[in-house]
Amino acid sequence: MAKQPLPDRDLRYIETLDDLEDAWRVMRNAKIHQLKHPEGDPLHGFGLKAWDLAFAKMCKLTADKFEPRDDAERDCLVALAAYEWVLFEKNGKRTYARRIRNSIALNGIKITIAKAVMRGAISSGLKTLVEHDKVGFAFENIVLKYETQFKEIDERLIDKSIEALKKTLSVKHRLVGPEIVLSEVGHAKQNPV
Repeated sequence: MAKQPLPDRDLRYIETLDDLEDAWRVMRNAKIHQLKHPEGDPLHGFGLKAWDLAFAKMCKLTADKFEPRDDAERDCLVALAAYEWVLFEKNGKRTYARRIRNSIALNGIKITIAKAVMRGAISSGLKTLVEHDKVGFAFENIVLKYETQFKEIDERLIDKSIEALKKTLSVKHRLVGPEIVLSEVGHAKQNPV
């Protein structure tokens, strides 16, 4: 008899987590759950979904530790937490994005993100996020999501963000996460959740 998928309601508790250790525990358990069940098994899919939800919650909790002033700053810090986790998975040890953290300390969050996007070249950070299917956490997406706030810093940011994403992804590729979808004409639009 085939195993039945577990209902979505079983994962609602993840959003209520308020401690990083709890989010990490759920991520660990979900990873173990994925490994125990082969791909295609509903329980493997359940483990994937649990890990993704716990990962998003872990990033939010990490961002909240820095007491962001608004949603744009919070999303920037969420993106930084996601990037540092991807570096951890890639390197097998805790790795901090020191240049970004130092720049945030000197210039502030939004200016740092603007500078990172304005470099023009596809960053190693964006490449790494794409390789780990976490491109929805890219700084370029943050710039597109908060277009009006970043236009105040530099009008060219929106075009640079779209250009970098197009170079990295095919134009019709759907970005990971509920935030932004790059349309065929290259404009950002909110992805309905």
